[in-house]
Amino acid sequence: MFNKTAFFKQAGELFGHKGSRSGKASCKKIAPIGLTKDEVTLLASMVSIVAIKTQDEWQLGTVEDSELFFVNVESKEGASFVRRHDGQFAIIQYGKSKSGSGLAKPLRARDLSAALKSLNERSEKLSETINAELVVPNVARNMRRSA
Repeated sequence: MFNKTAFFKQAGELFGHKGSRSGKASCKKIAPIGLTKDEVTLLASMVSIVAIKTQDEWQLGTVEDSELFFVNVESKEGASFVRRHDGQFAIIQYGKSKSGSGLAKPLRARDLSAALKSLNERSEKLSETINAELVVPNVARNMRRSA
């Protein structure tokens, strides 16, 4: 039996059509911590603007499924989260005054875009460093065996 939906999906993948954003496995998620309902709404709209402009796959997620945390450092929950997890996770701090790696209120799409780009560049450099460290010992071991 001919399945038209499956056919168009396969054809789209074959010709490089990305399809819907939610269907991609490479979607990155941001968890809001300590934000008010209005701030979460603002963050969601900024994330969608940044995703459209940069062609990155970003969306809001939960603490359990996110690799990035957007934290309001002025809230008790946010300040506690940063104290407990700073250095363990990728965190964008958000508050009235711009702290070292944070974003100042009011949130702007260009600031969020720059922060996400900076985090992406740092993670790429880290993965390059890790890959380089993993490759060198293997090459050295192989050279010793052949000698």
